[in-house]
Amino acid sequence: MESLWRKCGHLWGAVGPEGTPSPGVSFMDEATSIAAGVGVNEELPIDPTITIGELANGLRYYIQPNFSPMHHASIRLVVKVGSFIEEDDEQGLAHMVEHLAFRATRSFDHGAVREYLASIGAAFGADVNAETGQTETVYKLEVPVPPPSDQAAN
Repeated sequence: MESLWRKCGHLWGAVGPEGTPSPGVSFMDEATSIAAGVGVNEELPIDPTITIGELANGLRYYIQPNFSPMHHASIRLVVKVGSFIEEDDEQGLAHMVEHLAFRATRSFDHGAVREYLASIGAAFGADVNAETGQTETVYKLEVPVPPPSDQAAN
């Protein structure tokens, strides 16, 4: 049976004649660059409304104003590691770590993360979720943000 990588890789132009990953530009790279209006080897332009920064610990962040829905923040924490790095005897470990992140931290005891998020109006599943792929784990939070007048009082 032909591997999924080989089947999909041929469609994407990422696999050579022997079924091995081929170097260079894939069909998906070309399609993405055409859609963005830039050449294949050019960097995608950054929206000037986005603020980009980096914390002392190396965490890079991007902030973009969002006015719909009002008084909400959409937060994505993208950890550039996923199931691809797991050895055979570690399968499922990246996904397990994804779930453990919501259980406890140094600042929040067991269950306190969920309690805190619920206290500010963020429901698990609908507003707080995560997913682990082959190359990344993405944590997603949709949280209410008080209007500016309320922030001054708190």
